[in-house]
Amino acid sequence: MNETFGTNLQFYRRKMELTQEQLAERLDVSRQSISKWEAGAAFPEMDKLLKMCEMFSCPLDTLLRGSAEAESADDERGYDRQMRFFAFWMSGGTALMFFSAPVLLYLLSIGQSVALSVVAMLAFAIAGIMVMICIGTGNDEYIRKNPVIQPFYTADQIEKADRRFRIAITSLTGLMFGSGLFIVGTYAMPEPANASRLLYWAIFAVILTVALVGMQLTGMLHDRYNIEQYNKNSLAKRK
Repeated sequence: MNETFGTNLQFYRRKMELTQEQLAERLDVSRQSISKWEAGAAFPEMDKLLKMCEMFSCPLDTLLRGSAEAESADDERGYDRQMRFFAFWMSGGTALMFFSAPVLLYLLSIGQSVALSVVAMLAFAIAGIMVMICIGTGNDEYIRKNPVIQPFYTADQIEKADRRFRIAITSLTGLMFGSGLFIVGTYAMPEPANASRLLYWAIFAVILTVALVGMQLTGMLHDRYNIEQYNKNSLAKRK
């Protein structure tokens, strides 16, 4: 535990930009004591530990047994916010593109003209492409300005993210197969009132779109935790 404490003490001291002499003055001990504590050759008394916890604004358990560097990591560049923004809006653009198909099918099923249906489909598709281009270029600019991000997610956060990812992907895969079962089942159903059987295909396309876009969003949100891969990709683009 002395070695862990020494490492944490050194981290906090350097983070506060203090020399061993300055820290020693604040704790009313000698510089040699600080040096021994950081080297793991000695251990301070409880009153000194509590004073350090107050000085460094850290829990005693972290100071003694935890990883000060990991728990002090901060998202100074807004990486998490940017990656979430990018994931949601990029998936939104994909959704607009994919929803162009059910819009076409629905309009045709209720007897609208082919020309109007195609125009509506193209409007959704073009809107989706425009959103994706806008968001994509904005994200490229963020990557250009921030080619390297220091890892800040904790092991617990990553573990929870992995668990959420598995549950979400499994559920969305079930929804995707469910859309197939739905369209097969429609052959045993009567034709919809005031619409053709294309309405069933429109519903199928909506369900499938929700599943596929959900998978994309889930994957992008999960990938943001892989900061190492982000750094590799961003540095490769700069070469």
